[in-house]
Amino acid sequence: MNLTVSPQIRLVALAGFVAALALAAGMILLNGQRHSAAAPAAVKPVHARAGARGGTFSGGKVSTPTGTRTAAPGAPAKPVAKPPNQAVLAAVRAGLPPRVAKAFGAHRTVVLSLYAPNSQVDQLAVHEASTGAALGKATFVRIDVTRGREKELRMLASNLGALEAPAVLVFEPGAALFVRLTGFADHELVAQAALNAAS
Repeated sequence: MNLTVSPQIRLVALAGFVAALALAAGMILLNGQRHSAAAPAAVKPVHARAGARGGTFSGGKVSTPTGTRTAAPGAPAKPVAKPPNQAVLAAVRAGLPPRVAKAFGAHRTVVLSLYAPNSQVDQLAVHEASTGAALGKATFVRIDVTRGREKELRMLASNLGALEAPAVLVFEPGAALFVRLTGFADHELVAQAALNAAS
């Protein structure tokens, strides 16, 4: 039996074959993309990164050449509290008014001038006491006995007895009274008393 295939049928068969090949290639390509999308991407873990001044950051801590501390991003560093001044504490324990006690934080000795503002002699005495304190490397404090804080005056009176103006009280290290200069005292006398109290 002799079959003759017309050119039209041959062309249709060829087109069908090409279409089948294209479909198969598309399926293979699609299947390969699905597998690659399902596979997890390999990520190299980062354990540490460089920190400030040669340190490293890892797990919420910063390692530096001097040690390890907890990192607090964005939080300002808390100032370190200064230890209390022992000389000031000693003056408070001695019963001196806070204003006089704080003066021991600047120098080892304190010159306290008691005065009445309505007296020209007292005003001059305050000036001389201030100059003498500077020369004697002492802290200077003045208290108005007419308008001073009542609590301050009571504290002084309970520790030192009767108060009168003008007067200069020189305190030595440890807040003990070194000398009381009653009446007018010039700057040289006050300076010498302050220097003697410090020695």
